[in-house]
Amino acid sequence: MLGRQLNTGITNFDDAFYAQKAKEIYESGNLWIVTHGGTPSFENPPLPFWLMALAYGIFGVSSFSAVFFSGLFGTGIIVLTYRLADHLYKDSWIAFAASLILLFPGIFIDSSRRAMVDIPLAFFVTLALFAFIKAKNHKPWYLLFGLAIAGGILSKSVLGIFPLAIAFFHLV
Repeated sequence: MLGRQLNTGITNFDDAFYAQKAKEIYESGNLWIVTHGGTPSFENPPLPFWLMALAYGIFGVSSFSAVFFSGLFGTGIIVLTYRLADHLYKDSWIAFAASLILLFPGIFIDSSRRAMVDIPLAFFVTLALFAFIKAKNHKPWYLLFGLAIAGGILSKSVLGIFPLAIAFFHLV
């Protein structure tokens, strides 16, 4: 996912819209007010745009930079899925199969190559669920659980609290 697949270009309107917001953050240096066309834009939380702007600073402004963190988070989701399944089922083959299932029919890979906010949200939700399960035996994992929820909220607003609802129903 992190190889040549990330350099497929900006493929749709949403990708271009989000990449432009990140470009304006990068060029202005203003992290606090996300703009589009110079006009403040409050439709989306800022974390994905901050990360795209960071990638612009590292790699230069390009389509590769715009999708770099989506690819990184997509790879992280596959690793977390493996670790989560391995922890729950104590079987590396089941964990491998769970990770492999993510790759087919290909919508996950396609989403991980786009400058969208969905893959960062999915990463933070998966990380939060993994941390919550690990926290049952090791309390410090609750800190990562909380940080992952914060990352989810900063990625896609109220949808980021989804793991908190799961934790609540699990504890009740």
